[in-house]
Amino acid sequence: MNAFRASALLVLLPFVAACSPPRMVTTSEASPTYTLKIVAKPDPSGDPMPCDDILPNKTCVVNVSVTVSGDTCTATLKEYIKLNALTDVNRIEWRLPTGFSFCSRGGDGAFLDKPGGTPPFDPDPHGPCKQDYAWKRNALDNLNYGYFLRFRDNAGTLICQKDPFFKNG
Repeated sequence: MNAFRASALLVLLPFVAACSPPRMVTTSEASPTYTLKIVAKPDPSGDPMPCDDILPNKTCVVNVSVTVSGDTCTATLKEYIKLNALTDVNRIEWRLPTGFSFCSRGGDGAFLDKPGGTPPFDPDPHGPCKQDYAWKRNALDNLNYGYFLRFRDNAGTLICQKDPFFKNG
């Protein structure tokens, strides 16, 4: 395996491990073959919490707080939230504190752990870095969704991630 591919695998590994369902991922080139077992996070426990706020435009606001220690970023938000009926909430928006932003062109945003099928959400379009990121809800299916947030400090030197859940209904 050449150095570029090995570097790319090491850079992508934390993102794949944080957001993939249990499966075997195998990468091979003429020889040798490398195999990695990826373990998914457990289902949420307890009852989901309400949104931090619901705006008049039917947006569920999820506030994210961030602490930094050295080169480690810790994001804190409700681990498991409930999105009510579409007539009450048709959008979910994550808000970051000053000094942090979602840079969608840099790979930041909110991503489902188990993408597939037709998700009941549409993400914000790519654009400039900003302190909030949103999904429009298209359907109510009463399912739990694991997702992860990825964002950065405004200097672009620190990448932060968090992997909570929400109930769509």
